[in-house]
Amino acid sequence: MQEVLNYKKIPFFRITAAVLIGILTDEFITLSLLSWLAIICSSILILSTFYFFTPAISWRIGYIKGIAIVLLVCSFGGICNQLRSPKNRNHTKDNHQYHLLLINEEAKYSKTNNRYEVNIYSIEKRYFRFISKGYLYASNTNCKNIEQGDLLITNNKVNEIVEKNNPGAYNFARQSSLKGIFYTININDTLEYGLLNHKKNRLKIFIEKSREKIIDILKTSLNNDKTTGLAEAMLIGFRDDLDKELLSSYINTGVVHIIAISGMHLGLIFLIINFFTKILIGKKRISIAGILITIPILWLFSLLTGGSASVIRSAIMLTIILISTFLKKSSNGLNTLLASAFILFVENPCIVYDLGFQLSYAAVLSILIFDPMIKKLLYVKNFILKKGWEMISITLAAQILTTPMSIFYFHQFPILFLFTNLVAIPLSSIILLTEITLCVFGQAGIPISLIAKTVNTLINFLNEYIHRMEKIPFGMIKHIYIGPSSMVLMYCVIFTAYMLCKKYNAINLRCFCWLFFLFSIIHLAETLIHYQKNRIIVLDIRNHSCIIVQHGMEALILGDDPLLQNKVQLDEIKEQIGYAYWIKKFGVKKFPQYPFAIRLQPNHLIGPTKTPPIPIAILSGNPTLQINNLTQLFNDNDILIIDHSNKVWKIRQWEKEADKLLLPFNSLAENGPYIVEN
Repeated sequence: MQEVLNYKKIPFFRITAAVLIGILTDEFITLSLLSWLAIICSSILILSTFYFFTPAISWRIGYIKGIAIVLLVCSFGGICNQLRSPKNRNHTKDNHQYHLLLINEEAKYSKTNNRYEVNIYSIEKRYFRFISKGYLYASNTNCKNIEQGDLLITNNKVNEIVEKNNPGAYNFARQSSLKGIFYTININDTLEYGLLNHKKNRLKIFIEKSREKIIDILKTSLNNDKTTGLAEAMLIGFRDDLDKELLSSYINTGVVHIIAISGMHLGLIFLIINFFTKILIGKKRISIAGILITIPILWLFSLLTGGSASVIRSAIMLTIILISTFLKKSSNGLNTLLASAFILFVENPCIVYDLGFQLSYAAVLSILIFDPMIKKLLYVKNFILKKGWEMISITLAAQILTTPMSIFYFHQFPILFLFTNLVAIPLSSIILLTEITLCVFGQAGIPISLIAKTVNTLINFLNEYIHRMEKIPFGMIKHIYIGPSSMVLMYCVIFTAYMLCKKYNAINLRCFCWLFFLFSIIHLAETLIHYQKNRIIVLDIRNHSCIIVQHGMEALILGDDPLLQNKVQLDEIKEQIGYAYWIKKFGVKKFPQYPFAIRLQPNHLIGPTKTPPIPIAILSGNPTLQINNLTQLFNDNDILIIDHSNKVWKIRQWEKEADKLLLPFNSLAENGPYIVEN
């Protein structure tokens, strides 16, 4: 264990930590590029002065040299964030009539539209100017011929992606901005665009064709939609056919990581390649085969599965290990992990906010640190029992550093995660192997009926096991809420507990007790603050009306009858709002009449507010009336809120009428949910 945390063998610990500090500093303090360059010049100047000092003086003021080096590396991280972060790039929309669209990827299909990721260029007098990445939504009935590599010209309007998600819902604008995507453009007919050129990317075409072939083999050989959807997700990360209820079951039992393509899958692919290369070319040439055969196949599989953060992390780590093996150098697992993080930070600083990245690195870091310690707790001689204990040890170790993050993001904890993983992980590995065999044999023209039956049986057994584990009443603790401060303190408590186990002394014991006490106080304070909050939330839900009145940990949902009859959508609203505002209990009530116009006094419903209380008038259900008729019912200073149950053309008509009458107007379809809190 001491070897794992020997800082002399982990040079990337200090390098990666300093780069991360620089990225976060630039993100939240927003220093200019000149400021970072000034820090770099100052650091280099300080370091250069040590050349003129005697060794004795240099040793005495060595801490200054260390600070200068840390500032230098931090500045490198800050500059990377300035130059590489999509959010810091120029994405200002211009006023040009025509734009060029370069299609980067094949379409993501839906019922009405196909979505393409594109580069958007404006047309200047003699050149093209890159504006930003964007999403192109093309009608799947009239615009079927758009392909990856096409260069299109259009005069359709470019729309900025606005953040208007309901509390706790998926934040499409934020996730898009992390990818450098800030705009959308819609095309409904072939007359709205022209094809200028088509540039083939042979690698992307090969990957897309391979994915399509794999999906086709799985769909034709497997006889069940649920089975096929899970098989596609486990093998290549294709989730479009994955059953939502089945996905929810895997999430609730704590084994969703076997569906998401992760380092476990890539590690299994690595073992398969390594096994066959040893047989074919022998152990002596295995290091050369690692460079020439294994690394290309691993990266090809990473791209084939979509290149998620966990897969790229695993690919980089395995690449570093294979290169070090070829060079006959020893590698440290923790140093390799941090080196892969350093590479990802430099390539895309925004990846630090990716949840998959955070959970993947937390799990591997936790295994590297805690697994050796847990294994030593029990000595087993029997080979089978030993392998079982090793699996238990790894599962427990991975949970230690991922638990605070999981509770913070998902507000639940699967109690039976150990028993679920002990069956799901080995079974998923066998399923993955049989799926690979199925696809290889299917492509080669070898009969696959027996293998297909095996895959069907294994996946059905796994699904049935997961469903049974989910039905156990005490299998999941829900509604666990912690804030960011509590999460950070949880990690501090875990670290001091580790230090206490490593070396039991009075200092470590005091640190552990004080940090645990501080965590308890901070968590209690956060809970009290949330439970004293009262809010009125007018949600933005297409074709529906929904108002939520929150009083601490309880809330009342007021909605139209079709919304309240839709149990799936209603449960989703409860989950999202509950997670966002720590609400544990919901009441439900139907609007007495529909359509309606209602006037609410915030100070009567939720008490004194942060700003002077302004009455709100809500218009819902697409009523046939004019704004002039409402002036007799509402005051001039009321905020008129038009929810998303109204037709868009009518909202625009009402907005013009409100502008003439100088009435405050708020359309939820354009601005998102309206929230008033005390």
